[in-house]
Amino acid sequence: MPKRALGRGLEALIPSPKETVRFVDIDRIIPNRRQPRKNFDTERMNSLIESIKEDGVLQPVVVKPLDDNYEIIFGERRWRAAKGAGLKTIPIIIRDVDDKGQLKLALVENLQREELNPIERAAGYVALIEEFNLSQEGVARIVGRERSSVANTMRLLKLSQPIQDEIIKGTISEGHGRVLLSLPLEEREKLYKKLKEKAISVRETEKIAYRKKRTEKKDVHTQYIEERLQQLLGTKVILKIGRHRGSIIIEYYSNDDLNRVLEMLGVKF
Repeated sequence: MPKRALGRGLEALIPSPKETVRFVDIDRIIPNRRQPRKNFDTERMNSLIESIKEDGVLQPVVVKPLDDNYEIIFGERRWRAAKGAGLKTIPIIIRDVDDKGQLKLALVENLQREELNPIERAAGYVALIEEFNLSQEGVARIVGRERSSVANTMRLLKLSQPIQDEIIKGTISEGHGRVLLSLPLEEREKLYKKLKEKAISVRETEKIAYRKKRTEKKDVHTQYIEERLQQLLGTKVILKIGRHRGSIIIEYYSNDDLNRVLEMLGVKF
């Protein structure tokens, strides 16, 4: 399948040739208070520092005025590396945006450049939805991903904090996280501990999870209903059948996702 084109495109974020580049004292630049990126890879940072020592800062940092200084909108990694390289000045381009505009630009720039880890990306999607009243489809268009990919990444925030921390560190992958989400909480934690003990591929993790789910002994009819409901609603559905009564659990991952499911069920406000 060909890679989907970016919705707004990075050209909407990268400074245009018409914008004025100026050099300012690097100490007048302060980091973005709403920076969605929390982790900066040390090895990549050191590589960028060496590159800047050799060639300078090739792309300006985009900032907004803040009192007598400038706050970064995006380009914080370049600014950090420039300080690490011992530069006294740095090229900037000034944008006049409010706090929401600043957050949106910072999120989209990081998301489109794929420089966020999966948990930061999930939190970024949630922030775009909550701050700007976007739908999952709207976020998908902005960052150039399928809506299902956006929804699945957001689901990672349902994992426990220790599991999220391992995904942030890269010791387990987003794929492992998705497999863990398919299990009940108790089995999820057991499999997580096994993943910490030794390296297991996502494929092998899927096989282990499948065997665990088979032990639940859901009959074929129940599994079929769950699968059909999940296909229909585009989200996880759990069917619990008792002797005389039961329940249907439909998961959702944001207010927007809830509204989408309600609309598919014909519920109107």
